[in-house]
Amino acid sequence: MISLSMFKKRFDTSLIEPNVTDKKVKEFVEKCKEYSEYIAGVAFNPSHLELGARLLKDTDIDTVAIVAYPIGGLPTSLKVKYAEYAVKHGAQQIDMFMDLNSFKSKNYEKVKEDIRAVLRVVNGKIKNLSVIPAATFLTDEEKRIAARLIAETDATIIKTNDGFGAITTVEDVGIIKKEVGDSIKIMASGGIFTAKLALAMFDAGADLIATANPFKIIDEFKRLSKWVK
Repeated sequence: MISLSMFKKRFDTSLIEPNVTDKKVKEFVEKCKEYSEYIAGVAFNPSHLELGARLLKDTDIDTVAIVAYPIGGLPTSLKVKYAEYAVKHGAQQIDMFMDLNSFKSKNYEKVKEDIRAVLRVVNGKIKNLSVIPAATFLTDEEKRIAARLIAETDATIIKTNDGFGAITTVEDVGIIKKEVGDSIKIMASGGIFTAKLALAMFDAGADLIATANPFKIIDEFKRLSKWVK
């Protein structure tokens, strides 16, 4: 049964390509405002974070900052600096890449401390810290371990991938959901461009979906909801 109320505030989107202009940011934010009932947050490049926050002020759409995109190869000290900058310039959510290098080296305590170092900076100053384990690069067992590690910190969202060409499968979401249950939210990100796939992600346990074009998906839901109540 499909009702539009099922999808309220369940989509994050972003404008973080390298060739984004101020004009494009303004146009994109206006589009997001048209769909504000369904858009939870919009992510911007650091250089456009302040502009994005200003444009989203007085709306119920969160300004999202990115940290250590797209591959996460930043030391903790620089992630902390990014987080400090994000808070100062209006971020209400931070999407942070997990320390994948340390994870692959099985230095799991370092992975958790990396997350907690950022949490110490943003605690009480933002709504959400989402951590990206980069599921595309992990085995199924590593997905389970990464999900558990993130859930053991005070991060609020596991975001499956960063979306830069990475593809999240329904199976990825199911593996993570089975591991963490309802202890932390799950955001499916990467390759989700249709209502059918979005529904499958929600059915598998995703609480949120990050996609570059939520408008197309939402419009598909609107058409579906006319026929299925």
